[in-house]
Amino acid sequence: MKKYYRIGELAEQSGASVKTIRFYADKGLLGQVQRSDTGQRLFDAFELERLRLILALREFDVALEKIQALLSGATDLNRIIELQLKLLGLQIKTLQRKQALLSATLGESDELRLEYLQLLAAMEKSDQDEIFTQFWDDALQYVSDATTADRFRQFGTVVLPENPSKQQVKAWVELNQLLRDEKFLYHVKKNSQWFWHLLDQQQVDVAARNELFNQLRNISHGKQERQQFVRTFAKAMGRVDGIEFRHWLLQMFSGHQNPQAQRYWDLVALVNKQQKQNSGFDELLCELKNEIEQKNVIPELN
Repeated sequence: MKKYYRIGELAEQSGASVKTIRFYADKGLLGQVQRSDTGQRLFDAFELERLRLILALREFDVALEKIQALLSGATDLNRIIELQLKLLGLQIKTLQRKQALLSATLGESDELRLEYLQLLAAMEKSDQDEIFTQFWDDALQYVSDATTADRFRQFGTVVLPENPSKQQVKAWVELNQLLRDEKFLYHVKKNSQWFWHLLDQQQVDVAARNELFNQLRNISHGKQERQQFVRTFAKAMGRVDGIEFRHWLLQMFSGHQNPQAQRYWDLVALVNKQQKQNSGFDELLCELKNEIEQKNVIPELN
């Protein structure tokens, strides 16, 4: 026989107050199954699990509108359990990060401890994975090619391991601070908009964009790679690679230089235990400047 819960019994089972349950029911987040002979609302086990999920999401400060959107697709108990498991995984990951942060504060200065504790407080209010996802959504919103966007996400994603070193934790903390820096976020979005709009205006195709992206990642390897990138860029722009083009390129890149962007990639490398590399961007600008001053463009190597 199917079991039903009066609102008071639902409160006992879930730990929520009767007032809270009425509020969620009136908002449409919970649906009463039927009413008793005395007119009391009755709820079944499915609604009890929905309520538990709502309460767990609210602990993460998830907005009611977002909860409603999540629950709109939860039409059976299996789906509710799947959402609960996903949330549980997020809670475990969050606790592991908190443990790592607290452990990293041992032996540090009071000032650094305070920074870590402030970050812990921020973690109570948000999903850290979502912060990074939102960052890349904003940074790549002008990238028309999905393949290129996915590659940027892949190289720029950070995952704090279960047992991170103190150095990894410090880098992860600094990354979080960067992603809360409105000035940094503004410059990232502005630079992305400039670069990708430029490619769109010139109708640069996907193959050429991928080639540019690959060569851009290699400019730290040496001068030859940087020269090849400049030549490829000129070709993509439909321009002749000469002093005039390189002067234009120097002006464009200099006007959109952001030292914090290099720091972001340095921190990503530290957290993900990748080899830290100079982007080669400063060297490229310096070489362009020297070539223009000397009016000496390096010929293409055969």
